Amino acid sequence: MSARSAASGRSCSTASSASFAELAAARTDLHRGRSPDADLGVHLAAIGKAGFSIAYVVARDTSRVELLIQRDDGRRLLLRLRENREAIEAAFGEPLVWQEKEGVRQCRVYRPVDGGYRSPEAEWPRIQHEMIDAMIRLEQTFRARVQALT
Repeated sequence: MSARSAASGRSCSTASSASFAELAAARTDLHRGRSPDADLGVHLAAIGKAGFSIAYVVARDTSRVELLIQRDDGRRLLLRLRENREAIEAAFGEPLVWQEKEGVRQCRVYRPVDGGYRSPEAEWPRIQHEMIDAMIRLEQTFRARVQALT
């Protein structure tokens, strides 16, 4: 899954993070040349507009792939995207979680995945493949829509 620091009590190895990155690189170029942030459990990639990125996020018991918006006008842009929620979720192939935060520069649209870095190692391949598949669909669904935002 994702490498975690010993100081935070997290237990996955750097090798497992590397294997996840290798699996993802074999299926998509989205993160080629980027390294995950082992302390945060995040692997980010640009999606064509300043303040927007797509990310894998691995937590203790859950994970997600997300479109992350970190801009002063992020909430407004999230609401613009959400105007097309039905078409976006149809293109993605399933419902997404739309999270806006009033007064905060950070909003997100994500697809949760059951399982995280404390899941039994035997579950990691399923979690990783599910995340990679969702990430590919997330990028395909949002790239052009994000680039078209004004």
